[in-house]
Amino acid sequence: MQPNPSTPHVHLSGTEVACAMLIAARRRLENVRIHKRKDAHGFNPQHAWHAEIEGVMAEMALAKHLDHYYGGAGEFRGADVGDIEQVKQTTYPKGRLCLNFNAVEDNHRYWLLIGRDGDYDIKGWIWGRDAQKDEFIDDPLAKKKGIPKDRPAWFVPWNALTQENGRIRTPTPNTRR
Repeated sequence: MQPNPSTPHVHLSGTEVACAMLIAARRRLENVRIHKRKDAHGFNPQHAWHAEIEGVMAEMALAKHLDHYYGGAGEFRGADVGDIEQVKQTTYPKGRLCLNFNAVEDNHRYWLLIGRDGDYDIKGWIWGRDAQKDEFIDDPLAKKKGIPKDRPAWFVPWNALTQENGRIRTPTPNTRR
């Protein structure tokens, strides 16, 4: 992935990628075998291991960007990094921040990272309460496959995320607004 000079870019080292793989494997096994959690929102379980690894790498990349220690032992439905940072990752260059209904915390920041394999552009963030707007509701799979809307969610375009002159305004840890 070629870094975009107007967007913060994070590159994970080989050691960081290896750590992410171990954390992702532990998390996946814990969710499936111990907690008996099922994949949701139409997610194809065939891609579960890869998605889990990419998700953890994106969390590590944001933690690195924010200069925050990442231990990888977050709680289910808890923040991904620190107390209020949530991370969503996509490989699509024009991807949007996807937030599923009933899974958004108003006072959490949701970050969009675009990339894969340990290289991520940090596109920005939005408060959970600000992402829950009707204008962001979409169901792109239904449009693509021509099936009735059955999986709508909020899809926030990256140009609606908090940015400043092409650089992310890094929030201070205790600032809510």
